[in-house]
Amino acid sequence: MQKYIKPEALWSELAQAPEGAQEAWYNKAVAYWDSQEASVNGVLGGYGHVSDDDITESRKFLFKVGKSSSKGIQQSHCCCSWA
Repeated sequence: MQKYIKPEALWSELAQAPEGAQEAWYNKAVAYWDSQEASVNGVLGGYGHVSDDDITESRKFLFKVGKSSSKGIQQSHCCCSWA
């Protein structure tokens, strides 16, 4: 499975892909979502509930990362959303 650093890299590759590659990519995505439970838990990959301890520790981590960044906490949210 190929990983992309940014979404733009994926879309750029797909835009230049041979005919049928885009349709195959979308078909694969549809097949994946068809196999997931139709609930919050399914959409979040089994993490439909997060414990209070996880939330507390995540906040501590984001605060620490945000303090060490010149762009602040907003930067830390962005970095975590790409993980």
